[in-house]
Amino acid sequence: MYSVTEIPHWQDSGAASIGDWWREMAERTGTVFHPDDAPAEIVDPDGDACFTVEACEKLETALNSMVQRYGDLAYAEAHKVFMASLGWTEAGAGNEWVRGL
Repeated sequence: MYSVTEIPHWQDSGAASIGDWWREMAERTGTVFHPDDAPAEIVDPDGDACFTVEACEKLETALNSMVQRYGDLAYAEAHKVFMASLGWTEAGAGNEWVRGL
């Protein structure tokens, strides 16, 4: 279970900070999820909660801020990190992805 200290602090320093936050989150916790997912409902393979209550609160604050300020860009940046975690690389315009580059 990840504690509040393991959740990266999101400092809004522009649109690029969204991707930076998601990458750091993936590196620290190994988790990547949809920004609309309730952190309290994210579980590990054994069905146990991934985050403490305090970590969930920190995540909800960061995610809500990202979505409110940047809208669809918050989702797009999360998607890029998710795809990269599966070994896919963005290839050109139009949301095209290739595996293994």
